[in-house]
Amino acid sequence: MHGHDALAAGFEGNTPETLEMLFKWAEIIVCARDKFLKEIPEPYQHKVRICEVGRDVYFNPNPDLYDKCKSWVKSQEDLCLVS
Repeated sequence: MHGHDALAAGFEGNTPETLEMLFKWAEIIVCARDKFLKEIPEPYQHKVRICEVGRDVYFNPNPDLYDKCKSWVKSQEDLCLVS
């Protein structure tokens, strides 16, 4: 995504203070599963987009996951970040 900073952050391994800082900082929060929406505090839920990729069965790097995510971004007309 050109001209944008993207950070990966999980609920495990990050302190509540770090997550709060990231929720405030983010313009858009992308969750890889809809079940994670309940973990996002209410004041930030309006920033959430769900890119449903299913269970974490992917290894790094994974072309199938990359293609799935790239297609999802292209489907988000208001993002227009991927050429």
